[in-house]
Amino acid sequence: MRICEAGILVKGDNVLLRSRSKAAALYPNTWDVFGGHCEPGESVEQTLVRELNEELGVQPLRYVALGMFDEPNPTVYGPGEYHFFAVYEWRGEPANLGDEHQTIEWFRVTDA
Repeated sequence: MRICEAGILVKGDNVLLRSRSKAAALYPNTWDVFGGHCEPGESVEQTLVRELNEELGVQPLRYVALGMFDEPNPTVYGPGEYHFFAVYEWRGEPANLGDEHQTIEWFRVTDA
């Protein structure tokens, strides 16, 4: 089963989201939070730190676990679980690194 971490950067009343690449294997061309698959032997917290560094160039400093959710579409994407974290403080300025995202953008929580 696929185990993933999902980090939501929160700044005031805003959250940072990404537009996934059109070539993404899971949920292509959709707005999403940041994260990825846990490596063997890696905790979801370790995955959070690694993925936010790889995708945004930031180091999460203060975060809270929000819960775990099962894959909403297992017939298409297979079984999986997603561990969500709200990230309230980080070191570094978020930047769109790599080719996993088309763009990143801040949204008001009410609009997200």
